[in-house]
Amino acid sequence: MAYTISGRSDLKLLSFHSFGQDCYAFDQYHQKLIEFQIYSFDLIFHGESLYPEKKLSQKNWFTIMSMSFEHEQIKKFCVTGFSLGGRFAVFLAIYFPTYVTQLILIAPDGFYKSQ
Repeated sequence: MAYTISGRSDLKLLSFHSFGQDCYAFDQYHQKLIEFQIYSFDLIFHGESLYPEKKLSQKNWFTIMSMSFEHEQIKKFCVTGFSLGGRFAVFLAIYFPTYVTQLILIAPDGFYKSQ
């Protein structure tokens, strides 16, 4: 899973972009949100994030994010998602409730139960 990091702070912000974008979609906010250390992720099949399978399961996404949190030593964070990225942000809020301090959705994609 590819991502970039900008800034240095104890306040962490994870950002997830929309369909067809990459981790640089939130670059314009980095200069404005200087109180945060921002982790901008390339969603799977976008930018530099590759995945060996055609479909990403919830279990695999949970594992990928758990590994990222452990590697970066992240225990608390705000998370934002734009459109499709909103689904990934909501997932983190549901599956990592003790980690997420704030959830910010920007024009979130529709949420529905998938089979």
